[in-house]
Amino acid sequence: MVRCIAVRFLLCYFLLYTVQAPPFWKPLIDWTGKHVFGISGDISFRFNGSGDTTAHWLLTFSMLLVATLATIAWTLIDRHRTDPSRLHQWLRLLLRFSLGTALISYGSFKLIQSQFPAPYLARLIQPFGEASPMGVLWTFMGLSAPYNWFTGAGEFIAGVLVFFPRTVTLGSLTAIGVMSHVVMLNFSYDVPVKLFSVHLLLKAVVLLAPDFRRVFDFFVRNRGTAPADIQPLFARPRFNRAALLLRYAVLTAMVISTLYASHRQRQQMLDMQAPAPLRGIWEVEEFEMDGRVRPPLTTDISRWQRLVIDSKQAVLIKAMDGSSAFYKADPDVKQKRLGLAGGKLTYTMPKPDELVVEGPFQSSTIRVKLRRLPESKQLLINRGFHWINEAPFNR
Repeated sequence: MVRCIAVRFLLCYFLLYTVQAPPFWKPLIDWTGKHVFGISGDISFRFNGSGDTTAHWLLTFSMLLVATLATIAWTLIDRHRTDPSRLHQWLRLLLRFSLGTALISYGSFKLIQSQFPAPYLARLIQPFGEASPMGVLWTFMGLSAPYNWFTGAGEFIAGVLVFFPRTVTLGSLTAIGVMSHVVMLNFSYDVPVKLFSVHLLLKAVVLLAPDFRRVFDFFVRNRGTAPADIQPLFARPRFNRAALLLRYAVLTAMVISTLYASHRQRQQMLDMQAPAPLRGIWEVEEFEMDGRVRPPLTTDISRWQRLVIDSKQAVLIKAMDGSSAFYKADPDVKQKRLGLAGGKLTYTMPKPDELVVEGPFQSSTIRVKLRRLPESKQLLINRGFHWINEAPFNR
């Protein structure tokens, strides 16, 4: 009976979690936040990349509450049924498909490096101590394409394996290893995807649970195990054949769509890069404002120190006092304009690595001579890989 109740609860909860619709849950979230946790004010979903907002935590609590109440009602109505075998099959089907699609998606966005792109130029001149833990994680992940491929392959393979009943045990084991790593990264580097990653790990654990004894006997006790008893989902063979075809169709569509989405996102990121002649980190050599030369004093908040042109939409200006700010830009190579902050700054390039910017900027007229910093100075992206190291190169 306990096993039956557990299966019912897990089925209710993961079904709610899989098909969650935030607007539908809004009244319950508001009530829970106000009367259970004493949170005043409006609690809204903010689609800003964070999956750990107050609303998301309250949504999880609300779904746990609803799943508990639904399980109690279900058990009271159907209290004579004590064999959860059929329900367990449907639970495993739900978990296999939801976990598999999520892992294939995450794997695709690492195999084609679009989740963790190479570090932006502005990141390379940012003082290390000013970076956030999440920024550090994104930087070290983006530095290595092979590491992206390695982690992406683990997620992708695990996602494919859990789609099939014969390989679900291997897929669950792989998913537990992969997702344990992801969960630790999210918690250790304060990445706001903690809730979602924990749920993926729990799905893998629940999938492995029926085979835990077999896995323990094989890997720990060094004993032989009997093969898993795989029961067909339907009583009629033609329904099972249709389900098999549907499984292959869903898997194929998922693989193609996620790989294409990842490729498209990476292409969009590349298209957003600034034009090649301008892209780079530029060091200020001379700075004139309203006809007066400004010496490079660290107390001068108006004088530029560096100009970073990395994107078609924004540039970074770092001042002499170390402060920095992004400005909207629209570099135009044909018109020789930067389009900085809606101004009419023009530029010339006497040499490939020299840039002269002049025109109105923030109620003043400026003329700035800059020199591109050679990429060889960026140790973080140029150290590379070495088979032989006579001494550790740790800086």
